[in-house]
Amino acid sequence: MARAGDPTTVRVYRLSILSRTVVGIAGSYALAVAASFAVAALLGGRDGVQLGVMIGFVVFAVGAIWAFATRSAARAWTGIAGATAFCGLVFVAAGGLA
Repeated sequence: MARAGDPTTVRVYRLSILSRTVVGIAGSYALAVAASFAVAALLGGRDGVQLGVMIGFVVFAVGAIWAFATRSAARAWTGIAGATAFCGLVFVAAGGLA
């Protein structure tokens, strides 16, 4: 059984925090951009772009918080990647690449 001061346990803990930090910053940023694009493609025009940007700020904050609220770093990566993929599919389905 690993003790609290065991170097392996400390190393795994630090890698988990690093992984959550990366997904909280980079992953949430990608999710915010994908959500902004999806909203802008769905609504169109200047109002859609403006609403998409406002929603992007909220999505970024929620994603960053959620990255540290989950039980594991793998769950954080899976959730952020899945939400980003969903927003990307909505963007493409709304004709964003046409």
